[in-house]
Amino acid sequence: MSLTLKHISSRKGVFYYVRRVPQSVLDRPADHARLFDNQSVVRISLKTKDATEAVRRAAREAEEFDRRVAEALGLTHRSTNLVPAGRNVTHADLRNIRLRNENFIVRQFTQYAILREQGGEAAEIAETMIERAGWDAESFTRAFVYNEPTKDPKFKLDQLAEETISLDGLDAPYGSVAYAGVKRAIREGQIEGHRKASEILSGQRSVLQEPDSAPKKACPRLSEAVEAHILTLSKSRTITALRTATRKFIAAVGDLSLDELKAEHFRRYCFDEAMRDVGGKVRGSIARPVSSDTIKKDIRLIGAAINGTIDRGEFDGANPASRINPSAFARPRPTSTMPQKRPFQLNELNRIFAYPWFTGCRSPSDIHTPGSHRLDGVFYWGPILALLTGCRAGELGGLALNEVIIDSEQPHIVIRDNEFRTTKGSYRRQVPLLDQLMELGFADFVARRRREGGERLFDDWKPPRTGATTNDPAWSNGKMIRAFNTTLVPRALQGMLMSDARREVTFHSFRGAFKSLLVMNKYGISPNYVHEVVGHSKSELDKRYIGSIPLEETYPAVRGCRYEGLVLPTPP
Repeated sequence: MSLTLKHISSRKGVFYYVRRVPQSVLDRPADHARLFDNQSVVRISLKTKDATEAVRRAAREAEEFDRRVAEALGLTHRSTNLVPAGRNVTHADLRNIRLRNENFIVRQFTQYAILREQGGEAAEIAETMIERAGWDAESFTRAFVYNEPTKDPKFKLDQLAEETISLDGLDAPYGSVAYAGVKRAIREGQIEGHRKASEILSGQRSVLQEPDSAPKKACPRLSEAVEAHILTLSKSRTITALRTATRKFIAAVGDLSLDELKAEHFRRYCFDEAMRDVGGKVRGSIARPVSSDTIKKDIRLIGAAINGTIDRGEFDGANPASRINPSAFARPRPTSTMPQKRPFQLNELNRIFAYPWFTGCRSPSDIHTPGSHRLDGVFYWGPILALLTGCRAGELGGLALNEVIIDSEQPHIVIRDNEFRTTKGSYRRQVPLLDQLMELGFADFVARRRREGGERLFDDWKPPRTGATTNDPAWSNGKMIRAFNTTLVPRALQGMLMSDARREVTFHSFRGAFKSLLVMNKYGISPNYVHEVVGHSKSELDKRYIGSIPLEETYPAVRGCRYEGLVLPTPP
């Protein structure tokens, strides 16, 4: 949520949404007058003294404010909230609106009856209030029973409906069926409330009796359950994936309350996703069905948010996301156009490292044509480091310079969460540096980077637009990675890959090549050592009895591993 506390203020305990209209809008007098009524500062009462509720309501006001600013500037407004400001009206909403109105009247007259029993001044006050209510009875009957127009704001049904729709965040525009449903719920609730109030005043109904069918505590909606669950998450990649999955789910079935969600809604989502194609929009990308693994991940993330709501006691039903099998809906991916990803082979690596990136290109702006200009930094060392360490793109893109340990008996790099990125599973590991990498002059490159005063090993691996602290997929979308996958690989390996099919090898294939190197029988490295260095999960038994393997053991085991026959160009 983009909302900040400075947009919320309090006056006599009531919270307000306060926001200054941007100067760029003030400079457009016609649009300013039309959209902001010539106000330079927008001040809107949130009509609540509860801080949590104020933040929820202010989010809707922020969304509407941003929409008007975008309209004034002729821009396309993109929602920053998880769901649109207005949500569909459900039967549960109408039931609660009716009961809320009914119980408001009943509780009011219950208090009058109790005051009347006290006698003295309290009884006089109660009689006065009851008398005033009697004066209002005729206006109430005309407005609510006979639907006649009235000037009394207490009985203007349209006004009450608009306030209810606004406060509950409903999508019920004037004249719609949903709007009529809200009006009907208010009407029925107030009529029933006055009927029961009459019974209380006449003694036919006990003041000790609880209001009939009192509405239960509102069950959280899916979007609310997700937002609450996000507060318990620390991994930005998980949060991003959960928000994306939730937006798609809500678009398919609606932002229902958890007690309205059924397994059928999740099956419908699986079907809709399975019918959707991804890819094919850019050069080299192949259109393909959404995989069952992708759908399964979405269901798992949403299901975890619902479980969190159950664990907090905010929802006592069963989790409708459990026991859903996306595989029953997913379409098969044709192997002719969707071959499995695989590691680079030695002959492919030699063709890649003979490419102008590494041997000499025409200029810094023409890196795919042979020439005498040598590329340095991330374009030269990024792919080589990926091949000789097996690290993921995100791990290298956000690698801090102080995490490269050269002056040690066991040269290595440290992979851990840092200020530039998180890591998969927040798993910390130490990756030994192979002799083959050190022989290439990697230590000299690191020393030069330290003299230059950089923070990351590759400062020219630009951070994603989302900010410095981000996740692996965002770093993997950097300029170097895109150029490597979309241009270098097809050109360097021309004639070696399947045509009109998804590319079998990408930058990530360096990681597969490195693991293949370690598992070769020639070196006799234990699988636990391989998992430790590469950062793959160990079995539960190994985690329990072996745990992390220290660098003092992994370094001597892997440092001598070498790609025999690999020709790497000398650094610039």
